[in-house]
Parts: sequence; structure tokens; C-alpha cells
Amino acid sequence: MGLPDFDYRFSERKNTKQSTGEQPELSGAATDVLWCLFKQGPTWDGDLPSKSGRSDLVDKGYAERADGWNWLTASGTLLAINNGLGLRKEGR
Repeated sequence: MGLPDFDYRFSERKNTKQSTGEQPELSGAATDVLWCLFKQGPTWDGDLPSKSGRSDLVDKGYAERADGWNWLTASGTLLAINNGLGLRKEGR
């Protein structure tokens, strides 16, 4: 399953401030994992598009992991919604 390209959304907004502060700059791998976790919910390690992207999100507090499962935190969900991923999810 191919993942949509959302890098443009993050690069467009990297200099804008939101109520939660500065928008983070995410790598392409982290953006792919953000979309995967937002769309699919808790996801097994083997089904993630990138382990390094997952680790980046975990380090920044946008995702958590335990016992091989990965999921978005409330901050990660808000990050996804603020960057338009919710519109794409509802449109499918």
C-alpha cells in the first residue's frame, strides 16, 4: 500500500506557529509513520513503513511503543490533524 506524500504540508507550515508552539520539522520517514499510525491506529512493528521514522516520533513525544505495538499520543494525533491528515483520512 503506497502512502500519500505529505512532506509538502510540513514544509509549508514549518515557519507558522500553532497554539501548541512551533511546528516540528519531520523527516519523510517520520511523516510516513505519522500517516500510517493516524490512519491505521495501533500498528505492529513489522507493519510500519520505517523504524527510524517511528523512533523519531517517539523521541519527540508524538508516538509511544510497547510490546511490539506503536500508537500516536494525543500530541501526535493533534500534529496529524493540524497538518491536514484528517481531511485525507475522511476523504477515503
